[in-house]
Amino acid sequence: AYSVGLWVWLRPTQGLEGATAALAEAYPGAVASDAIQSGGFRAETPGSFVEIYAVPRSEVVIQLECRRGLCPEAEVATTIARRVASKALDATNFIDPTAERPSPFVPRGNVKGRADRIWLPVSRFWLPIR
Repeated sequence: AYSVGLWVWLRPTQGLEGATAALAEAYPGAVASDAIQSGGFRAETPGSFVEIYAVPRSEVVIQLECRRGLCPEAEVATTIARRVASKALDATNFIDPTAERPSPFVPRGNVKGRADRIWLPVSRFWLPIR
């Protein structure tokens, strides 16, 4: 009851307007709302308040669902959604799923299998060996 669900789509295939409209269709009582961004939607379910909107500057569609324990009224959910929208303006806040994330491989005991990368202490710092 005391939680927020947050879903973010970066550059959706159906476009920003199409994605927001498609998400709003899942909620029968969704109404158009310009409280956060123009072209957004607001819905109320028995257990939560939902805000659906797009941030054109970073090409993002956001769906925020704030449950009643955390958001007893719709204005609290709108305030949280505004904070999320301000963070979504900066595209560097998003994680690149294709970025390389190296992690050290240190075998312990009798380890079977193959390592993608082996790290050796060549100098003061551990350097990757490819």
